[in-house]
Amino acid sequence: MKKKTIFLLFLFFALMSKAQKVEDYYSEAQEIDFTKGDNAKKAISLLNNIIEKDSNFTKAILLRAKIYEWQGLYDKEITDLSLLIENDSLESTYYMLRAKAFVLKKDAKKAIEDFTKAFRIDTTMVECIYERGLVYTNLFKGKKDKEALSDFNYCINQSSINYKSLAYVGKGKLYEINGDFTNALNEYNTAIKINPLLKEAYLSRGILKINLNNDGCNDLLKYRDLNGLNAQEYLNKYCYK
Repeated sequence: MKKKTIFLLFLFFALMSKAQKVEDYYSEAQEIDFTKGDNAKKAISLLNNIIEKDSNFTKAILLRAKIYEWQGLYDKEITDLSLLIENDSLESTYYMLRAKAFVLKKDAKKAIEDFTKAFRIDTTMVECIYERGLVYTNLFKGKKDKEALSDFNYCINQSSINYKSLAYVGKGKLYEINGDFTNALNEYNTAIKINPLLKEAYLSRGILKINLNNDGCNDLLKYRDLNGLNAQEYLNKYCYK
């Protein structure tokens, strides 16, 4: 009995030590700025060691998937997210993340499937409905406009100000693609009215105004003031010719 107790204690401390090592490796990987130099390779190596030791170490798999996305290795990212889904098939976030990876691969059908699964598991994830609307708009080339409009209207009726206003921008884009510029401008105006800090609305409205030979540069300046991505490039292209 005594020998068995000693063995169990030894096993317990061995497992605790192993768990601590894995956590230490993860902490080290987490602190690496993988966007610089060869750091991504170093981080991946550390994460591989962790996952080899513990294939259920969720945080390490998520971080590796994030690095793969940054590297443009979407198939590897999807493999990691699929592993997470195998480990926990009821976690809606994993489906949403995998859906976004499918979007980057322009695999519209699988993206729609995963956004739908995520929302079925957790109906508070209105983001999935908004993102699904964008997929219908941008990847189906006019074949799923009704579905896109339905998703955007759902967000407008159900969600917080953030996704409500983004959904108005989504509707505006849908109208703009179909040549209905009056309704497109109305949707962008509504988005800005309910969320004056929504940079995407200023960008979309500004470019549309300029394409309609109206003054949209103030909107692009506002987009820059809100730290919009590539703001100066848009200003150079449309306003500083």
